[in-house]
Formats: sequence, C-alpha cells, structure tokens
Amino acid sequence: QAGMLDDPSLAIVASNSGGSWFLAQFAFSRSFYGKVTGRTDMSKVVTDWMKSQLSFLNPKLKDVTTGIEQWIGTGLYGKVFKATAVVLWEFHKFPLVVRKAFCGGKMACVTLLDELTSAIFIGSQTEGSWGLYIEKMLQIADSSMAASPATLAYRKGGLVRPQLRFQLANMTSSFANGGSQLPGPANTWRLTGAGPPPGYLTAPLQWVVPGAAPTGALTDSAGFVT
Repeated sequence: QAGMLDDPSLAIVASNSGGSWFLAQFAFSRSFYGKVTGRTDMSKVVTDWMKSQLSFLNPKLKDVTTGIEQWIGTGLYGKVFKATAVVLWEFHKFPLVVRKAFCGGKMACVTLLDELTSAIFIGSQTEGSWGLYIEKMLQIADSSMAASPATLAYRKGGLVRPQLRFQLANMTSSFANGGSQLPGPANTWRLTGAGPPPGYLTAPLQWVVPGAAPTGALTDSAGFVT
C-alpha cells in the first residue's frame, strides 16, 4: 500500500533459509503474491497455506507403504520400516488423551512419536529427498510454479524489477543431489581459494535470479555470488 514494491530504488531483495520459501512464491506465484498483497486477511492466507500442506501429514496408508517401498526398498529394512509406519499410522488416529495415556501421561513422549510419524509420512511421499519435498510443497501451494525455471521470464508474482538473492547456511560437509557434493563453487569458502574448509564450517551460499533492473552484482556462471 505504501508503494515500496514499486519503488525503482528497490534493486535487490534477499531471503535466508526458510524465508526463501516465501520469497520464491512471492516472486514466482501470481496467486500467492495477490493473496499477500491483497485485502484478504493475512491470518486466513497463512491458515489456508498451512492447510494445503496437510496432505503430507494425513496420507492414506496405501500411499505410505507404497512410498516406503520406493524409498527404502522391499528388503528386510524396508519391511521393518513399513511395519513401523503401519503401527504409527494406526496410533496416530487415536485421540490425544489415549496417546498420552499410552505414554504414561508424558506429553514429551507423545510429541516425539508424532514427530517421528510426520517424518515417516513426509519421507514416504518424497523418497526422503529434501529437494523433492520442497518441490512438492510448492506444487501443492501453486501447481503453476513448481516446474518453473528460476529466471526473470517466469517471475509471475511481484518483484519483477529487483534482483533476487536466495541465501542459505550451507554445511561444507553436507551432501545433496542423491549423495553427490554440490557442483562448482558451492560456498564462499571455496570461492576464496583457501583450500578445503573444516567439515563443521557453515558458510553462506547464495543463488541469484536476475531482475529487470541491472544491479551490477558479480556472479559466476552457476549464479553464485563471487
């Protein structure tokens, strides 16, 4: 309403970690941008978005077991995992008072079992892949944006003019893409040419999406800030 998003001096918009989920939808989803900047009550926008994600946490048992077979396999480990998932799926349907009684009245126990159940449910639908989880999460929220390349041409939401910088805290010892290390200059430590960093070091990593307004930012061919 103040016109800040249309201000020509707004050249760069950055996000960090989980805030990148918001920025990605704000910039690439026309419907999400319209809801956030429109007259819809913000609490309803948030509630509706969260409800859209409930399919991850309330799947059908068949979807869970089939997903586990694709994720873990059909061997002994897969069978044990499926059996555990079935028990947790049945347990999850009981009222809270029953689950709490089973845990001897300890709410921490109930919370732990609920979180374990959620992790298995989500993993069974995403083959344990963080990238696939994010893609499906965005696809559920807006089916038009998940497969869109992160380029200026696909900026269907707001923020067409400014450059976007998605940042995360990258663990130098972490692996991605099915077990292979991130290709290219995966973090700022490597960009300095200082040699291999300690495995426990966390370094910022940015992915830059050009905007309509030039900013003069220096990036390498992969889009990482140099």
